[in-house]
Amino acid sequence: MADHDSSKSAFHKFIDFLNTEPLLTLRRVLWILLGGWLLVLYLLFMAVVLACTIIGIPLAYECLRISILCLCPVGMRIRKRQTDTKYLLHNPDSIWCTVGNIAWLLTVGWPLALFVTGVAIHHILWIIGIINIYSYFHIIQYVVWPMGREPVSIERIKREGDPKDLEKGRSP
Repeated sequence: MADHDSSKSAFHKFIDFLNTEPLLTLRRVLWILLGGWLLVLYLLFMAVVLACTIIGIPLAYECLRISILCLCPVGMRIRKRQTDTKYLLHNPDSIWCTVGNIAWLLTVGWPLALFVTGVAIHHILWIIGIINIYSYFHIIQYVVWPMGREPVSIERIKREGDPKDLEKGRSP
């Protein structure tokens, strides 16, 4: 384990430091106060609009999943879902997952990515929100291509012992 820690870059060591407990709680509070609630309201609005159509119901479900992540993404990571799921839109090896992601990107993904970018710029303007900017890169990746992925807490990944996810640095 010591060899693994010594091979980490300074940036990843800094992110690990930010994910320790007193700072993690502070980052979560700052996230909600400085703009996390804007993302959640926007996603809930989009979910209601999409749910008005039968075709948009799976996309509305994805909006709700993303809104839960956007409520508090600090300390979360995005990883590929397990392939044993029976729901075809959640199985990353399914062609329907790819088709769903393309439909998502063309209808909801790009305006949502622009909105998330706007909220990120809002965070940058509040100097104290800069420590949460790292989260936006992962949220934008998840917002653009959400099907076949799932948000998972860092604690759960450590508990399950999957070092592959910890090395890739996929955490907000």
